[in-house]
Amino acid sequence: MADISRSEAAQIAEHCTACGVPHLAAGFLGEGLSLDEVKARVSAVATVRQMSTLARQKEPSIPADLGTNMLAEGYGVSEIRTELFERIVAEEEKTSISSHVPADRGNAGISASRASMERALKARGITPTGGAGA
Repeated sequence: MADISRSEAAQIAEHCTACGVPHLAAGFLGEGLSLDEVKARVSAVATVRQMSTLARQKEPSIPADLGTNMLAEGYGVSEIRTELFERIVAEEEKTSISSHVPADRGNAGISASRASMERALKARGITPTGGAGA
C-alpha cells in the first residue's frame, strides 16, 4: 500500500465528491491509490453507469446494479459491456418475429377479393356474371 500525502487524499475526496461517488473515496484511500488511479476508476464507474442505463432502456430486465457490481468484483469496462450486450441479445432471441401473415385465415381473403372485384366491375358499368367458372 502506497503512502499518499494529505493533499493528495484531499484531492481524491474532492474528485470523488465532484463526480457523485463520495462513498468510494474511503475505499480508494484505503487501497492507497494515486489520484490518477482514482480518476481512472471513477471514469470507469461513470462509463459503466451510462452503459447500464442504455442497456436497461433496451432491456428493462437487466438489474440496475449489474454493471457496478461487476466493476466492484474486478471486471473491466469491456467485460461489462460484453455482458450487457449478451443479456440484451438473449432477451431479443426469446422474441419471435414473423414478417408474414399467418396462413390460417379461412376463405375471408377469397370473399374480400371477390367483393372488391365486383365493386370495381360495377364502377366501370360491367355486370359480374356471378360465380366461379361462369
